[in-house]
Amino acid sequence: MDDSEGDARGPCSVLILASTYPRWEGDSVPAFVAQYAQQLRAAGLEVMVLAPHHRGASRSETVDGVRVRRFRYWWPARGQDIAYGQYGKARLGALKGATYTLAQIAATARLARGTDVVNAHWLVPQGFAAAVATLAVRRPLVVTVHGGDVFTLRGAFATRLKRWTLGRARAVVVNGSATHALCRELRDRDYRIVPMGVPDRFAGAPSSRDDGALRLLFVGRLAEGKGADDAVAGLAIAVEQGVDATLVIAGSGPERVAVEGLADRLGVGDRVSFAGWVDPVDLPALYAESDALVAPSTTTASGWQEAFGLVLVEAALSGIPAIATRSGGIPDVVVDGETGILVDEHRPDQIAGAVASLAVEPALRARMGAAARQRAGELFTWEAVMPRHLAALADALG
Repeated sequence: MDDSEGDARGPCSVLILASTYPRWEGDSVPAFVAQYAQQLRAAGLEVMVLAPHHRGASRSETVDGVRVRRFRYWWPARGQDIAYGQYGKARLGALKGATYTLAQIAATARLARGTDVVNAHWLVPQGFAAAVATLAVRRPLVVTVHGGDVFTLRGAFATRLKRWTLGRARAVVVNGSATHALCRELRDRDYRIVPMGVPDRFAGAPSSRDDGALRLLFVGRLAEGKGADDAVAGLAIAVEQGVDATLVIAGSGPERVAVEGLADRLGVGDRVSFAGWVDPVDLPALYAESDALVAPSTTTASGWQEAFGLVLVEAALSGIPAIATRSGGIPDVVVDGETGILVDEHRPDQIAGAVASLAVEPALRARMGAAARQRAGELFTWEAVMPRHLAALADALG
């Protein structure tokens, strides 16, 4: 296809690069790139996804019409342990990182020849690998930046790779204002601010709330930066001040034991329940049973921040307000005093104050929940964001 055809009708096919993509049915890894791929297919594009292989996953398969190819970067397969959240446990991490990038460049160059546009998710390593491969095979590149790829890895070498990659891309999509600001520091160019979407299965979730204790919900990985410990500490302060509230923590991760111990030490072990990892199909019911989401994310030592916060959108579409921190891109989603309450990082006392406000004013949380649902429906569903994602892919052909 020549460029004039691409300008006239937009792309017909796209190759998506991702470091995290569901490996099997019921996989617990984030699925937003898979949802994005399905949305592109629903819009009429041919979609192929290139992701790292993992032991037990198929090397080549078609899932709901999306072709998925997984590249090998280490032998034997059990040694492929730097993707899907495993890098911290990897042996020979630096060497495997190099073989990972080289294998991804080779696979991208091979597959990109048969597609109109390459769309790399995350600036590094996918964006860099795609920039090298598309330079060789002359295909336009769109890079989608999700936040963690610019908040962390800020050394001199990584910064040079990111800056070069941003310069090579025909179009760059960033998921929010915080990500946009850091990308602008790397390279001053045009950016499209378009978040990932959220399925409409959360919209209008039926409510089963009563007038009992205020039911708080935390959804996320139990790991550094997510703030489950601050959520528990905030609950403990609120309870000590006479607020009747409970907390459900949905998620798993390395800090679960520590958070459980904290709840016991603070005297709220009987008010905090741990649901573990929850299948996405069961999340709407969990939101419907809650009065407010607590999402006190913080900045980690590596510089990571919550770039957007899809769980905040899920809660909003379910009609419940959020108590969240003024961190990263969270203020893009939560409007303080209108759709939720924003607090400072590492301030359980402020979380407790927000909990008390929502507990004593049912009308306030109902009003905030309704405003949150309306705003999220207008701005953050897949239906709302996909025209802008499609426009970025089409512009790359111009």
